[in-house]
Amino acid sequence: MDAIITFLVERWPLFAIVLISVVVTVIICKWYFNRFVPTEKNVVSNQKRIDELPCAKHEEEISSIRAYLLVKYPKAFGSYAQKKSPRCLNEEGEKLFEEIGGAGFLAAHGAMLMERMEQKKPKTPLDVEFFALDTLYGMLGDDMFNDIKRWVYDSPMRRLILDGVEKDYEVTMGDVCFVLSIPLRDLYLEMHSIN
Repeated sequence: MDAIITFLVERWPLFAIVLISVVVTVIICKWYFNRFVPTEKNVVSNQKRIDELPCAKHEEEISSIRAYLLVKYPKAFGSYAQKKSPRCLNEEGEKLFEEIGGAGFLAAHGAMLMERMEQKKPKTPLDVEFFALDTLYGMLGDDMFNDIKRWVYDSPMRRLILDGVEKDYEVTMGDVCFVLSIPLRDLYLEMHSIN
C-alpha cells in the first residue's frame, strides 16, 4: 500500500492533469449533446410547437402584416379583378376561378370559412372583403387546399397583362386565395346583413 501511495504522490501533477482533462471533456460533451444533438423530448416539443402555428398569440400581428401588404401592394391582384364598386373578378380571374374548381371548393368549405370570418366580426363590406382574403391565407396549411396546391404546382406559365404589358406569369397560392376571396365575400354578404 505504501508503494501505491508513494507512486501517486510522486506523480500527482500528471494525475491532476488527467483528472481535469476528463472532467472538462465530460462537461464539453454534455453541453454539446444538450445544445446540438436533438433528443426525442426536444423533437416532440418542437414538432408540437410547429403543429400549433400560427398560434393565437400571434394572430393579431399576422393579420396586421397581411393588412399592411394588401394596402401597400393593392395592384398585386389587379390582373384578376377590377374595381367596379365593389371589386369583382375580371375575365382572367373568372378563368382562374373555374380552372381551380373554385365553385366546388366554396360549396364544400364555404360555411366553415364564413364561420371563421364571422369570428373576426366584420363591420363593413370592405372588412368582409379583407377578412375573406385573410381567412383564406390563414387556412393555406389545411388539407382542403391540397388539390388546388397540386394544380398550382403543375400549372404552366400563362400570359397576363401586368402594368399594361403582356408578360409570362406563374400562378401562386396568393392569386388563388384572392380569386376565391371575392366570391367568398359575396357569399358572406348574401348571408349577413352588413352595411
